[in-house]
Amino acid sequence: MRKMLLVALGVVLVVVDIVSVSAQTSDPRTGTWKLNVEKSKFSPGPPPQSLTVKVEPSGQGEKVSTEGVNADGTRTAGACQQE
Repeated sequence: MRKMLLVALGVVLVVVDIVSVSAQTSDPRTGTWKLNVEKSKFSPGPPPQSLTVKVEPSGQGEKVSTEGVNADGTRTAGACQQE
């Protein structure tokens, strides 16, 4: 019984270790980032009305896409792929 308990404990520790390693390998830059205009300073010129940047893994690199609205109300968008 004691041997079985030790084996079960070992399996649990291995699983916890694997999960923690996989959590650490995720890139903290990935995600959606939204500009908080009220907390930002812009010099020179007026600030944009909004800006959102999305970073997501793609193959061996990442894909970065942006969407925003300039100060004059014109919409902007762009994307690039980095390998």
